[in-house]
Amino acid sequence: MIFEHNEKTKELMTRVQAFMDKHIYPNEKTYDDQMKAFGTDRWQVPQILEDLKVIAKKEGLESVVLTFYPHPRHVLYPDDQQLKLLNTIDEKTEELKKSGLQHFVVHEFTKEFSRTKSVNFIRDLLVNKLKMKHMVVGYNHHFGRNREGSYDDLKELAELYNF
Repeated sequence: MIFEHNEKTKELMTRVQAFMDKHIYPNEKTYDDQMKAFGTDRWQVPQILEDLKVIAKKEGLESVVLTFYPHPRHVLYPDDQQLKLLNTIDEKTEELKKSGLQHFVVHEFTKEFSRTKSVNFIRDLLVNKLKMKHMVVGYNHHFGRNREGSYDDLKELAELYNF
């Protein structure tokens, strides 16, 4: 079954795509460069992120950061605790509160959750629970069980779930 988007949805999709084309994609390298310049102070908010928050607000969009706790590697490889985190979850929460992001979601990462298929992760958690309408990810983003979901999968799922 194929459904046609209504005019309001089409207009919003056009606005989001224009926002991405104008402000996100051209600035990914700048963001990466600014983050690298911070060195070990990874929770300093880069200027480009501040600029993008202002633009997103102007466009009527909200910012949400989703993180997992405990760290997936600590759950999947409990005997290998060599991964040292830059911040505790409490420190991360405090720093993100200061950043001016509108929403910060901590989702419990369990072995059961790690088996979630990528499409189920998008549909069940991001679209149905968090009501996601727009997503910004890094250039090498993967998601879902065994990191099966890719950027190309996101493009397909975006059409299917209207984000």
